[in-house]
Formats: sequence, C-alpha cells, structure tokens
Amino acid sequence: MAKKVSRAKRKTSGVKRGEPTTAKQTGNKVKKASASSKASEQLARQPLPASWAILQRAWGLIWQHRLLFAQLALLYLLVDLVVIRSVTALDVGGLRQSISAGAFLSSFSIFSALLANAASGSGQQATSSVYHFVLVILVSLMLIWVLRQLYERDASKPAPKFKTVVYQSSTPLVPFLLLLLLLGVQLIPLLIGATIYTIVVGGGIAVTILEQAIFLAVLLLTAWVSVYWVIRTVVALYIVTLPGMEPMQAYRSARDLVYKRRLSVFRKIIFLPVVIFVVGGIIVMPVILLFAPLAQWLFFVLTSIGLIVIHAYLFTLYRELLPHEQS
Repeated sequence: MAKKVSRAKRKTSGVKRGEPTTAKQTGNKVKKASASSKASEQLARQPLPASWAILQRAWGLIWQHRLLFAQLALLYLLVDLVVIRSVTALDVGGLRQSISAGAFLSSFSIFSALLANAASGSGQQATSSVYHFVLVILVSLMLIWVLRQLYERDASKPAPKFKTVVYQSSTPLVPFLLLLLLLGVQLIPLLIGATIYTIVVGGGIAVTILEQAIFLAVLLLTAWVSVYWVIRTVVALYIVTLPGMEPMQAYRSARDLVYKRRLSVFRKIIFLPVVIFVVGGIIVMPVILLFAPLAQWLFFVLTSIGLIVIHAYLFTLYRELLPHEQS
C-alpha cells in the first residue's frame, strides 16, 4: 500500500497549482488528473475554500486593480447609456406612486422589478435586448481575459493596459458563444418542468396535495437535471477562453474538474446571487424610499459592478477547482 501511495505522489508531483496558459497544457493537466488513481486524486484535490473566502479573494483582486476595472465598468455604462438606454426601460418613479403597499414592501417590489428587468431585458425593445446581450458578452470576455492575466502575471510586472484588454480579449468569441448555446439547451428540461407545473398547478388541474406534490417533484427533478449539466458548462466557459481551446475540449476538461464536486460547486455558485441580492437591496431600497429616480441610476451603475464581481468570483472558483500543488 505504501508503494502505491508513493507511486501516486510521483505521478502527481508535476501538477502545479497555477493555471495552464495553452490548450495543450490544459489537456495534459486534465489527463494527468483523470488518469491518476484514487490515492493521487485525493492528494491532488483539496477541499474547496468557503464561499466567503472566494468572494473576499475576488474582491481583493478587484480593489487592487480598481482603476482598470473602473475603466471596464465605465465602458459598459457608456455603451449601454448611448446605444441601449436600459436605464430608462423601467419607470421607477411611476412604480413608486402606483404601489400602495407599505414602505418596505413597495421598495422591495420595485427593487425586485429592477432585478427582473436587468436579468431578462423585458422592459427593452427587441433590438435593444440583442445589443445588450452582445455588450454583456464582449465585456465578459474582457473581464475574463483581464482576470486570467492578473492571476498569472508576475508580481513585478505591471497590470495589462485598458487598450490591450479591448484589442486582445475577443479572440475566443465563437467558442464562448457555442458553449453559451449549449448552456441554453441544457436549461430546456427546467423550462419544460416549470411550464408543466405552471399549467397543471396554476391552472387548477392538480387539486389535491398529493397531485401537487407529484408535479412539484417533477419540477425539482427537471431542475436538477439542468443544474447538473449547467454546473459543468459554467466552468467550461472559463476554460474555453484559453488560447487554442475548442468548446468540446473545454467541456471535457470541465467534467474532470467538477467530478464528484458538483454539489459543492453548486452551493458556491448559488451563494453569489444571494449575496448580490442582499447587498443590492441594502444599497438601493433606502434610495427608492427617499428619491426613486435616483435609485434608477444607482441601480444602473451597480449592474456594471455586479457583472465584474460575478466574473471575478466565478473565475476564482474555477481556479480553486484546478489541482493543487503537492507539498
């Protein structure tokens, strides 16, 4: 047994903690991790850090290079303001006057409406929604490129310039879009389950508690199928931005990284929208009560910061999934 463990250590001693910089290196790294024995797998895979630790590390990186990230946020806001104008898609002042509920409930309802509008673009025209989707994709590629450069660079070297980010970040656009298309397909089971549940339960077809429980179980089952697939694809979205990486190669690599850790990764992913919802509510809801039109612009600015935080957190989580350096 001691010989087997020592042999496993020798096999995994070459696996470094840092992220590979090319598709070939990634493939070799994943092959080493997947071909190793159970002993080497336990040696290479350390427990994932707590969600708060990942968020603190991500925010620390953002704050350390706040000027660069501020430029990216400003680019997002300017393009949105000039071309898309999503800030005017929802009349917060009119909603504030039309809702007759208490102060807390009305501000909470308006904040929820702002979140729903930002997520779905339902208050925008079809053309504006397409432009907004393109803007989010391009800025996301910029953020991922920046995050990879910042994590990989030598501490003695300067951070990449804003001009370099704009010029070089869009190279993996097509593979990134193909994986996004795959992610959309993987959400179909959830959409089918939600549609069936809405028709049957909301339409009054399922009346008894047992009938409703059965269709709720169907909804949860279809939701878990989609979540099971999507977790792997989310990780693959960050792998596919490596130079020379193909979509299916990234998807296969993501399978090895999330193997037997899907539930842990899911908990850490779902942690982020909860934090964003709570922090956003604490900031925006008081402003809604005091001066509703200002809340609309404040939320508009926070959306760009939220996009940066989302990618910084998920990219940090992705790096934590990589095999650790052996001690």
